[in-house]
Amino acid sequence: MVAKYYHTDAKLLVAGEPFLSGHADLFRFWRDATSSLKGLERVTVSCEGNDQLVYETGIATAIYEVKGRKTSGTYKYLTIWKNVNNTWLIVADTWNSLPEMPE
Repeated sequence: MVAKYYHTDAKLLVAGEPFLSGHADLFRFWRDATSSLKGLERVTVSCEGNDQLVYETGIATAIYEVKGRKTSGTYKYLTIWKNVNNTWLIVADTWNSLPEMPE
C-alpha cells in the first residue's frame, strides 16, 4: 500500500482538502484515490538535497476507469523525502493538474 512510504507525521496537501496527516488519513485517502486507478507513470524532473532531506519534482500521468470509461490526467508534483534510520520516507507530498494540451 502507498501509505507505507510515508512518515508517521507526513502531510498530504491535496487541492480542495484540509491537510491530511498520519497513516490512518493517508491510508484512507490512497485507498479511495486508487480504487479506480488503472495505471500510473511518474517521471522525475529534478531531485536534489542531502543525506537527510531530498525534494523531488516531476510529472505524473494517471489512467482511471470509472463505470467502464477510461480517462487520464497529467499532474505536476512535489514530494519531500526524509532519511529516517536509513529508510527514505515521504514527509510532505502535493500535486496539481496540468492543463490539457490542445490536439
